[in-house]
Formats: sequence, C-alpha cells, structure tokens
Amino acid sequence: MAAAKHPARFLTEDERMDYLLAVASISCADAEIDESELARLRELCDVLELDERARKRVMAAAEKPDGKTVERALAALAGRPAMSLSLLTDAIVVAFADDKLTDSEASELKRMARRLGIATEDAMLVAKYVESLVMHHGEVALDHLAKELREALGQRDPEEIRSLASKG
Repeated sequence: MAAAKHPARFLTEDERMDYLLAVASISCADAEIDESELARLRELCDVLELDERARKRVMAAAEKPDGKTVERALAALAGRPAMSLSLLTDAIVVAFADDKLTDSEASELKRMARRLGIATEDAMLVAKYVESLVMHHGEVALDHLAKELREALGQRDPEEIRSLASKG
C-alpha cells in the first residue's frame, strides 16, 4: 500500500514553511531542545519538501521562534480543520519525541489548540493517541498519523481513536 501524503504537502511553499515554523516553536517550550525533537523537525522538513533556506529557518525557530510568525500561521490555519489538526498532531509528535511531555509543552499545545479552534477534548484525544503510538509502538509514521486521526476525529468516535492506538 502506498504511503499517504502529508496533508500539509498541498500548501504553498510559504505556507509549508510557516506551518513548520509553528510546529518548531514547541521545541523550546520547555527551555530544553532535545536532539530527538530536532530529528522530528528535520523529518517533517523532508516530508514537506522544504528547500535548504526554509529548513535552516525552521531549525533556527526551534531554538528561538518568532511569535508573530507562529501566530500568523496559527491564524491562517484556524479556519482549515484538516490543516489545524495536522499542525497540532505534528507539534504533539515533536513534543513527545523525547518520550516526555513537560507542563510547559502541554500548556503551549493547549494554547495552539485554542488558536487553531480545536476543542480541548479533541486535542486531548490526539495527544493520547500520539503518546500511545510513541510509547508503545516506537517510531511514528508521520504520513499516516494525521490522516488516521482526521478520520477518527471526523467521526468523533473515541472508540475508533483507542482502536487506532492499539494497532500493533
């Protein structure tokens, strides 16, 4: 079966960069930037086919995000549910890359969810699903994760989320 395309691949190049700048901002939320978080960001840069200039900007944003750019990206995607959910999912995957979620990362993720117009209960389902995959199944297949979550949340079926999380 062919790998699903990441939903953000269909954004313009500038939108993809803003998307990843927003995702990168989660890396410094706890004031500790872990190499595993940076590795996830590099993987997302590959998946979204960013050029070298954009990659450097994203990696720099992991250490010192530009609040205005992050807010612009979140505002631009707030009216686009699939992109909002995808961005939040990617941010959660980056936050969990070091196998822990700090209080400051959780607070930043909640703020992102609010700015994106994602209900707290939906954001928590996404976080629990990502945590389950990361903690119990190792590597996260980023290109499949957002699609499966969108489908499950679109049906607003917590049982489907649990079913997806228990896949081996």
